[in-house]
Amino acid sequence: MDFDDYFMSIAHAVCAKGTCSRRKVGAVAVRDRRILATGYNGALAKTAHCDHEQHQDPSQDPALVRIGDRWSCALAVHAEANVVSYAARAGIALEGCSIYCNTYPCLNCTKLMIAAGVRDVVFQADYANDPLVEQIAAEAGLVLARR
Repeated sequence: MDFDDYFMSIAHAVCAKGTCSRRKVGAVAVRDRRILATGYNGALAKTAHCDHEQHQDPSQDPALVRIGDRWSCALAVHAEANVVSYAARAGIALEGCSIYCNTYPCLNCTKLMIAAGVRDVVFQADYANDPLVEQIAAEAGLVLARR
């Protein structure tokens, strides 16, 4: 197993902790083959976990918002945002690191990772890929690599 596979498998393990019932996403920040921080998607600490299962119709779920042609949880913090936040709280600089994530990052998470100095994002699966993500990543020098 090479290191990319190793860190991606850890991202998959981390996503199991996700607290949003709609989607499980995990992220691992790595520099020099060492894990700096992990993050998963879900509700903010000390708040109720996301429970979308009780609503058959997404339009009836008050915790969902419409973004373009899809529904998104308004309560969950994305895994990439959480890994950046956790690192900041612990005083860990992410400058020059790689973030392994099981899905393609959204625009807001991409902006956060660029602002934190992340060098590249290794992702496994596409998910509502926003063309603006690729554009700003290229402009900022953030490498997006599908694995």
